[in-house]
Amino acid sequence: VKARSGAAAVKQAWAAVESAFDWKVHQSLQPPPRKGWDEIFVETYVPRGEQRAQAIARRKGGTAWVALVRGTPASLDKRGAQIRTFLASLKAPGVKEEDLSRAVPRSIVKARGELVAFVQRAMKATGTPGLALAVVEQGKVVLAEGFGVRELGQSRPVTPDTLMMIGSVSKSLTTLLMARLVDEGKLSWSRPVRELLPRFAVGDEALSRALTVEQLVCACAGLPRKDLPLILEYGRKRPKDVFAELATIRPSTQLKETFQYQNHMVAAGGYLAGRAFTRRGALGKAYDRAMQQRVFDPLGMRETTLDHRAALRQPRRATPHSQDLKAVHRVVPLKTERFAVYIRPSGGIWSTARDMARYVMLELGRGVAFGGKRLVSEANLTHRWKPQVQISSDVAYGLGLGVAKRRGLLHLSHNGGTMGFASHVGFWPEKGLGLVVLSNGTGGHLVSKVLAARLEELWFGIDLKATQRLDYALRVQAEEIAKFNKRSGPPEAQWIAPLLGRHENEEIGPVTLRRRGKTYRLDAGEYTTRLVQYDRPDGKRVLVFADPPLAGLELVPLKAGEGSFEMTRGQERYRFQRVGRER
Repeated sequence: VKARSGAAAVKQAWAAVESAFDWKVHQSLQPPPRKGWDEIFVETYVPRGEQRAQAIARRKGGTAWVALVRGTPASLDKRGAQIRTFLASLKAPGVKEEDLSRAVPRSIVKARGELVAFVQRAMKATGTPGLALAVVEQGKVVLAEGFGVRELGQSRPVTPDTLMMIGSVSKSLTTLLMARLVDEGKLSWSRPVRELLPRFAVGDEALSRALTVEQLVCACAGLPRKDLPLILEYGRKRPKDVFAELATIRPSTQLKETFQYQNHMVAAGGYLAGRAFTRRGALGKAYDRAMQQRVFDPLGMRETTLDHRAALRQPRRATPHSQDLKAVHRVVPLKTERFAVYIRPSGGIWSTARDMARYVMLELGRGVAFGGKRLVSEANLTHRWKPQVQISSDVAYGLGLGVAKRRGLLHLSHNGGTMGFASHVGFWPEKGLGLVVLSNGTGGHLVSKVLAARLEELWFGIDLKATQRLDYALRVQAEEIAKFNKRSGPPEAQWIAPLLGRHENEEIGPVTLRRRGKTYRLDAGEYTTRLVQYDRPDGKRVLVFADPPLAGLELVPLKAGEGSFEMTRGQERYRFQRVGRER
């Protein structure tokens, strides 16, 4: 459309597509314009029933391109990668992306002061307690530093040798193990899973028969996430339960149709690799032994471990922190991190920035480790780098790694997050550059994102607007918190009364809502939290988890006075029925 502003363009777009569109605006945003656009404008609307809607306008001069998106949370989650692929494919007319393929990066050693200042500013702005950083250039660690503290209220500093959970970055190391076992002839990427585990099943028989070893770890099999049961009801679960749960998860898209991130599948792939390594011992122990002997020991990753109990005894371990409803970091109980133990190939590794730098150097060396010894063939290491399914127009998912081609450079990366740790690993193999960021606070997710952009700015002398992106994200967060605070408060006694008592869901198990003094609490066994009442802009009154690490999760009553409620996230939906009143 022809328009001098994004807001005007959005109005014209709706008028052209759906003249009766009259949804109330929830939020209007103007992110820092990038990639040659003069303006980016995003308008999000107050939901109507199950429907959500958003308009995204990109303007160059007097012309704007507007995308109108509408659907249910489940459908938007299922089709998210395809939506992103389309949106990210829109390029500003007449603007060419920088080509850095021939650029010679400036060593970060020369810009250390600028990088450190940015890290400190980002940590302070987000309230992140501690962060460990390692930068690799041309096969060497040129920067390894720690910032902040291991636990709020204490003085013990974070160093490059501070032990933290790396969350889903574990997936990259799991597929590295698989690559080594393919080298040894104990696995084959293309072999059907059922030839190795005849009883293997997902919630679709045809897909169960078709899946190959590599498709367990490609995020391309079509299975949606099933994360709420694993983080709310993990106390008695063991590695074998991963396979039992997979058998109940039905695909929501076809094989290779679109990207859908899935923790259970990668856990199954890791345990399959462990069993291929050794037939002896329990399933989890076999995986642990394989990782120790084929990955950690050969790479000299002496502090890295899958032994959760041993990690908790480690004196250099950091304490996890998560943000509350006001984005303030709070210490979270270490027991909440036990959820990752039974799916540990997907997210259960503890490591340090210095150890993870050794892993990055192996990737940059295309299978040759620090010290010059080849540990894995280049063919099988880089097989993991091959795009399997698109995440957006210039980002795909390989085997446990995100694969991007931007500004003429190949960039591989993965993020990780647990209840109170955040991590990021990225490397640019054509330039011999790598980055490791480990943090003991969930604010570290934003810090890692903008830090990676700032590092690229300093290496290549380009403008990725790292500082503006940080400021924008914090401004949006503050606005959302202010809006939430105006609509939330202690639950009204008469309204919450029918919801008090014991409730059950087949997958998550029992939860109890009860009054304790002046507060109301939810007890899910492994996790407890205070509850606040929130009157959503769409008119729905809900209960919200107030305490970290799951602050913000909603309980949605189904019918007034009935005593049942739902818990949803993406395509996940769990209905709880009351089976007993509060005593």
